[in-house]
Amino acid sequence: MENQSDPVDNPSHQTENPIANDHVNLKLSKPMSTIFRKKVANTTAKRKKIPTSFQSQKNVSTTFRNKRNATVSLGDDPGDHDDDPYNPDSDSDFSDDTDESVCKEDEEEVEEDYTFMVNDNYDPYDEPKWDDNVDDDDNYFSKLYKNGELYEEQKWGDIVLKPWQLFTDKQHLRDVLRDYCIQCGFSVIVLSANNIKYTVTCSSEGCGWRLHAGRLPDGMTWAIRSIQNPEHTCVGLEGRNPMVNVKWAARVLLEDIREHNDTPAKALNEKLSGRFGITMCMSTLYRVRKKALIEIHGGHDVSYSHLPLYCEVIHSTNPGSIAHCAWNPPTHVERPLSFVNIFISFKGCLEGLFAGCRSLIGIDGAHLKGNYGGVLLSAIALDGNNEIFPMAWGIVAREDEKAWNFFIWHLKRALEPSGRGDEWCIISDRKKGIENALSNYWPKCDRRICCKHLSKNWKRKFAGPLMLSLFWRVCGAYSPFTFRKAMETLKKVNPMAVEWLADLGEQSTWTIHKFNPVVTSDVNKSNFVESFNATLGIERCRPVLTLLESIRRVTMVRMATRRQMCEEWTRDDLCPNIIKRIKVICHESRTCIAHLSAEGEYEVVDGRSTLPVSLNNKKCACGRWQISGIPCKHACRAIFSTRLDPHSFASQWYTVENYKAAYQFSIHSIPDMEQWPESNGPVIQPPVMRRGIGRPSRNRKREEDEQAKCKRSKTVQCSSCKQFGHNAKTCKGGLTAKEKGNKKQATKKKGANKAKGGPKESAMGGPKASTKTAKNKGKNKAS
Repeated sequence: MENQSDPVDNPSHQTENPIANDHVNLKLSKPMSTIFRKKVANTTAKRKKIPTSFQSQKNVSTTFRNKRNATVSLGDDPGDHDDDPYNPDSDSDFSDDTDESVCKEDEEEVEEDYTFMVNDNYDPYDEPKWDDNVDDDDNYFSKLYKNGELYEEQKWGDIVLKPWQLFTDKQHLRDVLRDYCIQCGFSVIVLSANNIKYTVTCSSEGCGWRLHAGRLPDGMTWAIRSIQNPEHTCVGLEGRNPMVNVKWAARVLLEDIREHNDTPAKALNEKLSGRFGITMCMSTLYRVRKKALIEIHGGHDVSYSHLPLYCEVIHSTNPGSIAHCAWNPPTHVERPLSFVNIFISFKGCLEGLFAGCRSLIGIDGAHLKGNYGGVLLSAIALDGNNEIFPMAWGIVAREDEKAWNFFIWHLKRALEPSGRGDEWCIISDRKKGIENALSNYWPKCDRRICCKHLSKNWKRKFAGPLMLSLFWRVCGAYSPFTFRKAMETLKKVNPMAVEWLADLGEQSTWTIHKFNPVVTSDVNKSNFVESFNATLGIERCRPVLTLLESIRRVTMVRMATRRQMCEEWTRDDLCPNIIKRIKVICHESRTCIAHLSAEGEYEVVDGRSTLPVSLNNKKCACGRWQISGIPCKHACRAIFSTRLDPHSFASQWYTVENYKAAYQFSIHSIPDMEQWPESNGPVIQPPVMRRGIGRPSRNRKREEDEQAKCKRSKTVQCSSCKQFGHNAKTCKGGLTAKEKGNKKQATKKKGANKAKGGPKESAMGGPKASTKTAKNKGKNKAS
C-alpha cells in the first residue's frame, strides 16, 4: 500500500499501516511454556489493569481511534526471548495486505468475543487438561472443541459435572445442573447470570462448592469453566428440595404423560419416588400434568389458529373430502376473526355410507370440557352389523339454531351425491334448533324423535311405573292394532296422557308402526350417537385440533380394523350381530304354530292372536319384518315349516357383502403439524370463554333410573334402606339424624319396659288395660 498524505491534513486518508502502528507488546509476569498472542481492545486491557506498553497514537487516523487494539502475550515461547518485541508485520493475519472489510470483521469479533476472554481474569489455557497438540494453522475454535468434552446424557445417578464440559446452549446447561443438584440432594444460589456467564454456589452456609460457566465465542455453546471445591462439605437437604419444581417434573415425566394423558397424580408421584426418590404434593402434580399436556398438544387458544390450515391439509391428503371452517370477519365489532364453527366429512366415510349403510342418520351434540367450551356436533349412521359408522362431525361455539343451520346445510350437501334424494331419515332429540334447521333446509327429509329423551319429559308429567310402561307400549307398537289397544288402555288410565302424545306432532316421528319401511330400521332411540360421544372420553378436554385429530384417527383405525376383521368371518351370508338376533327370534318362535294357507302363505297362531304371514312378500301382520328387515318369530315359524333357512329372508342391508362394501374405503393419514405447509390465511382467535363455576365435570350425568357405573352395583346392599348399589355410609334415602335419635330413644324405652315387666300385650297386639282403668272408663261414659 502506498504512503498517503498526513492524516492530520487529510483525515479521510489512511496511514501506511494503521493496524501495525496501533499494536503494542503486552507481557504477563507469569512465565509460561507456550505463547498465545490474542488481540484484545485497549479499553479492556485498561479496565482489567493488564500491564501494557502502548505506542504513540498521535499519527493514528480518526477512523481507528475508537478501534484500537493491543496484542497480549500469555506466556513465553522457548524459541523467543523476552526482550524481542512482537512484530505484527510477521503475522499473516494482520499484514498490510489485509483489506478494510476483513479488518472490520476482525474488529467486530474483538468487541464481541475477545472481551469475553478476559472477563473475570480466568485463563482457560492455564488448565492442565488443555491439549497443545494442535497444528499451528488451526484456529482458536479447533483448539477449544478438541480440548472440550461435549456432555452426553447419563442415567439418573451417574450424572457428573467437570470443567470444560460443553453444552449446546444455556438452557441445556441449566437443565443438566438442576438434574445434578436433585440427584446429589442439594440446591444452589445464582450469584451471577447474564448472556455470557453463569455462576452458582451451594445454598448451604459454609459449603464452598461453586460452579462457573460461560458462553464460548461461537455465541451458542456454553462450557463449565471451573468448579471450586468439587466435594460438598455440607450434609445436603433433608426436606424439600427447592430445585424440584413444576417445570422440571413436567420435563422428566413428559413421555409418561404422553403415553397416558390422563395419568392420575398418585401414579405420577409413584414414578417420581421410584426413579428420583422425591415426592410432590397432589395439587402440584396436577399442574405438572397440565403443563406437560400443553407441551404435547399445544394450548387451547393456539389450537384455533391452526383450523383453517387443517382444512387445507384435509383437502390435500384426502381429495374429495369436505372441510369448512368459518370465523368472524375482521370488521366484526365484538370479536374480529374469532372462531365460529367447523364441519368435516372425509370422502372415505361418505363413500362407505353410500355403498353399504342404510339411510338412517343420528345427530346429536356433546359439550366440550376445554377452556373455551364449545359443542361437538356429530352425524352417525349404522352399518350392516348394527354398529356405529361416523360420517361427519363439527365443532361450534354454542349449540343454537344458527349452529344447527350450519351443520344441517353442510350435511345435506354432503349426502347429495348418494342418489337417494330425500329418502334419508334423521333421528335426534326434540331440540328447537334441530327442528327449525330441518324445516328450513331439509323439509322433505324423514324425521324421527328419540323416545329415550321423550320418556324423560313423560316422567316429569306422568309419574309412576304404570304410565312409563304404557308409554313404551305405545311408542314400540309395530302394528296399528297393537298401537290402538295401547292407546285405549292409556286413555282409561289418564286421558291427559293421550293429549300430551298428540301434541308431539305426526305419529311417524315417535311410534314404530308409522316408520318408513324403506329405511329398514326399527331404531327409535339415538343411543348409538351417545355411544360415539362416549368413545371420545378424555379427548373432550383437549384442544380442538387435538380433538378433531383424535376423532379422525379413531375413525380411520375403526374402518381399517373392521375391513380386516370381516375377512376372517366364517359365514359369508349375514353379519354376526344379525345372526345372533335371528337365533334369539327363532328360540321365541317355539310357542307359535304355523298353518299352511297357500304356497308361501301361512297362518300363525301366537297365543290368542292369529297372524297371517307371507313369505313371498316378506310381510307379517305384526309389522316387525317389514320395518326392521329381519324375520319376526311368526315368520321364522312359517319358514321352519317350509324347511328353509331364516337367514336367507333377511334384508340385503345385513349381508356381509354390504358390510365389506361399506369398509372398502379408507381415510388417508395426515402428517403432524410441523410438516404442514405455511399458511397465508388470517390467524383466527378463540371464541368467547364460557365456563361455569367450579371445575367442569368429566363424567356424564346419569339419569335417576340409570345404573351407576360401579363394579359392585348389584351385589352391595344397604343395611338401612335394604336397596342394592350402595352401602349405609353413602345411603341418601335412609333415616335422618332426628329420626335416628327418636328411634334410639324408643328402643331404650322399650328395653326399660321389658326390664320392669311392662304391660302385657293383648291378642290384638296392643297393651292390655287394667280392670280398674276399664271401670273408670265405664263410669265416665255413663255420666
